[in-house]
Amino acid sequence: MIKKLPNILTFFRALAAPLFFVLFLSNNRDFILLAGIVFVLAAITDFFDGYLARKMNATSEWGAFADPLADKFLTTSVFIAFVIVKIVPLWMVAIILLRDFSTTFLRLVKISNKKIKTSYTAKIKTTLQMIFIFVVLSFKISTFYLKGDVASNIRNIIFSDYVYYSMLIITIISLISLIEYIYQLLSPKIDV
Repeated sequence: MIKKLPNILTFFRALAAPLFFVLFLSNNRDFILLAGIVFVLAAITDFFDGYLARKMNATSEWGAFADPLADKFLTTSVFIAFVIVKIVPLWMVAIILLRDFSTTFLRLVKISNKKIKTSYTAKIKTTLQMIFIFVVLSFKISTFYLKGDVASNIRNIIFSDYVYYSMLIITIISLISLIEYIYQLLSPKIDV
């Protein structure tokens, strides 16, 4: 049972995605706070599931596939929610989703029997996404609990160029990681 803990954490992260989505879009400050807590707990499992799998020698092909897929479920639910409330533009999220669905498809088909290894760029992308989401969520939640000019200034930051260009950087890194995955598959030299 203990050896299944990494997969249980991955499964929790996948289930957290729709829960976050419903809570965040509730337009209720307490539910949005709860959505933030759900996201943080889910993001923490992203570190621990891989760490525990390696520590307990419980790595598996299913876990290697499900772990990044659970990340995609979580970040997709957040980004779509952010689009709905107009924090980030749809076209950026569409590019990220295209990248995520493409890499998942490439993992499934395993062209020429090559295993796709998660690239360093993809890990950076996921880390930046998690940090970006955490910061935006923290700002969004704080606007419900702060008053006056402070809340107004934070609200302005959420809808500012800072957020736009941060998301643009994440979008560009997502595209670069997709190119790396395609290169891995087409490269005749290295079986990854």
